[in-house]
Amino acid sequence: MFERVSTLSCCPDFNPDLWDDRFFIWENKNVIVESVCTFFYLPMNLNRVLKRIHVLLERNHIKNPDNLYLREYVSFWRMNIYVPVDNSVPCMENRSMCGRFYGKVFREDIQHKVKWLEYFRNRLKEEGYISKQLYRWYPKCTKCIRKGEINYVVYLAQVLPADMYHSIGS
Repeated sequence: MFERVSTLSCCPDFNPDLWDDRFFIWENKNVIVESVCTFFYLPMNLNRVLKRIHVLLERNHIKNPDNLYLREYVSFWRMNIYVPVDNSVPCMENRSMCGRFYGKVFREDIQHKVKWLEYFRNRLKEEGYISKQLYRWYPKCTKCIRKGEINYVVYLAQVLPADMYHSIGS
């Protein structure tokens, strides 16, 4: 899904068409989970956590095949990072992700994230789904964005059919 083509970028090239307005089915997708301290949703130690993840992956010859770093905002004070891997990683929390996921790509200024979330939820409703779990993914790092790369944000939700949710809640 990714190739490192651009000499300006340290991040792999990102093709939004592969993620925009698409459904994915993941069965037993291996992921590692790491917590990040946040202050009103702003990550405080994200770089340190990502460096730790990279060191452990390289040391154990483990790959992140899709270059995904999914963020789950748990509270004002904490966020989880989910990194899909091709093998389990020692000294880290290893989990499995299963289910149907829906992705939507946004490319405007980050100030519009409230509008994006509203649009995203409305889009899910139109499709007949509700979000069980919401993740965000930023395919480009801040260094690449400063060099002129497009600042994409991918919203990825684990979804359930809306009618199934209502029957569970009844």
